[in-house]
Amino acid sequence: MKSSLTVLIFCLLSLSFSQASEAKYFQIGNKFERSFHKDADQIPPKLKKAAYSVAQFGSSTAFYIGKHNGKDVMATTAHSALIKATDYGYSLDHYKKNPEDLCKIFIDSKNSPRRYFKFNLLDQAFDCKKLIAIFPELDLAFFELQPEGNFDLSPYGIKFRPPQEFKKGLPLQFFSYSGFQNPGHLSFDLGFTHGKLCTPLINSDKIDFMESSDDLTKDPLEIPAIPIGCDTSPGDSGAPLLDQNGALVGVLWSVSNSDNPLVSNEDYLETLIMKKTPYTKVETNFVWKNFNYASSLEKSIRYIEEKTKSCETVACKVLKSLIRTD
Repeated sequence: MKSSLTVLIFCLLSLSFSQASEAKYFQIGNKFERSFHKDADQIPPKLKKAAYSVAQFGSSTAFYIGKHNGKDVMATTAHSALIKATDYGYSLDHYKKNPEDLCKIFIDSKNSPRRYFKFNLLDQAFDCKKLIAIFPELDLAFFELQPEGNFDLSPYGIKFRPPQEFKKGLPLQFFSYSGFQNPGHLSFDLGFTHGKLCTPLINSDKIDFMESSDDLTKDPLEIPAIPIGCDTSPGDSGAPLLDQNGALVGVLWSVSNSDNPLVSNEDYLETLIMKKTPYTKVETNFVWKNFNYASSLEKSIRYIEEKTKSCETVACKVLKSLIRTD
């Protein structure tokens, strides 16, 4: 896949999904396309496995991607992983050298209880054991989960491998735990977001890089991004973005929080998504500046492949296992 020129989105990207103090739900079109579930009965059969794999992680979302090199692996965004740590003065290098520390709650001391992954549909919760790897430049983090008893999570893992390509107009959906600022809903039931506007707003060969910042260092980052027409709200960070077959396309990570009135104009958006000709310059700017974003799984995998090519640590072996193509 080729990459176009870097797109810089400035203060519009300052709002994190998982920061509740100022965040509001972000609706695209004329209604908020989200339903809530305490069980999987009303979830499409092809998506049930993914629904079971999604877990609440603090005030954000994470998902299970299987057992790799003997470790049960969870994925979420880097900023979701770091959200509790930013007030404690630790550097990113500290967490890479002390991988168990990022699983702590950091309320009283390093001996505080561990953060946990709560799989509400499975009625199970498991401790976060240790950090496997964190990539702020992809806004991705991978954790080892601490299994308990004889419960086997292996039937529920989402493969960390993307479909070959996607096109604008392709139906997308995601599951998340958004416990606040959802219209008319305040509990931590599983949210299921989909709808006719929930689609990539670009084709897979148009993935670009969005400007963000490191949650600890505040250094600028450029994250491989897909603008999407899906509704979002606080807590969606880390949610797996899925195609109609339940295959992973990307991971939700940021929101534009746009006040552009065209974002609510469903007729205009449908025409834009379905048009066969390339976007005009004005349309391109509108798409990149006014919508919600997921990281590109394909770009992330290529990056991780390069970083782990000549590395044989335990963490690198786990990463190689989860992105292998065989």
